[in-house]
Amino acid sequence: DARQRLLADMAANGVRLIRLSLTAPFPNSLDAVRVASGHGMRILLEIPLGTPAFYRPKVTKRPGHGRVWDMYRLSDIDLDAFRTAFAAALHDIDRQGIVLAAIQPGNELNWAGYNGDLHVYPDAHRRTARTVTELRNPSAFAAGLDRYVEIVRVIREELSMTRANRGAQIITAGAADTPIEVADARAMERVDAHAFIAMLRARGIDRHIDAYGIHVYPGTTVAPIVRRRHIDAMLASCAAPGQGIPCWITEWGLANASPSCPLEDDERARTVREVRQGLEEEIASRRVGNAFYFDWDSRTPYSVWRCGELTPSGRAAIAPSPAPE
Repeated sequence: DARQRLLADMAANGVRLIRLSLTAPFPNSLDAVRVASGHGMRILLEIPLGTPAFYRPKVTKRPGHGRVWDMYRLSDIDLDAFRTAFAAALHDIDRQGIVLAAIQPGNELNWAGYNGDLHVYPDAHRRTARTVTELRNPSAFAAGLDRYVEIVRVIREELSMTRANRGAQIITAGAADTPIEVADARAMERVDAHAFIAMLRARGIDRHIDAYGIHVYPGTTVAPIVRRRHIDAMLASCAAPGQGIPCWITEWGLANASPSCPLEDDERARTVREVRQGLEEEIASRRVGNAFYFDWDSRTPYSVWRCGELTPSGRAAIAPSPAPE
């Protein structure tokens, strides 16, 4: 009931494109896909690669030492198990005639939170790797990326066997926008987003995908020119069609930590409109395909549904894009 109310609220407030995850138990996730589609929302379906069904039963997880969840190593994923579980869900969606906008395998695989091939140190506050060669186990990270390209190939093959979803786009896992200071404070390895994309590109992933996934958190309290430089830096690997692979921004957001109700949100709304203007320019140039605001109503300062209603920043974040000239 809560899931249905949330999706109905999103649709009623003008959301037309939504990112959902295929998490266990799969029937609940598939129900969310069905309900969202029924409300007229198009769906980017993210496939979390830490799902137990994708691994052999006795595979162990890399420990998170209580600061982050224990996580499966991407290099340990079982391709046959992945194909079986993913194909069953995809063909269930297809039989219902639901047309997906896109599929995104994995999330923030350049960050130890979502990739067990990256190390979490037992104690916080220490220097972490600045380059791939400085990682605790660079060969394991590379092996995980090899496996990831195979995962993407499997998804493309399964899509080709559907009726409604042959045209669904494939977006790479959103590359985390994690400052090195945060990685050091939490003692969790990360790889620069552009190095991550370059390593995937070197493995031939461009043959199987339609866009690179990028996450952008440009900061609420910094000067507008600093925000713009941050966004430009994160989009450095994106290219307009005909010149390379464009990007989808599968997370962007701005924080408002106020606990008040009603929420004073005008300043954040102004910043959202400023960021939106820059993103619209990137979309108009076809360097960026879509941009998803994060998040709707979770207990984070980024959420835009507060005190039982959509905030001014939420309305600014999901306002329809201007019609192309």
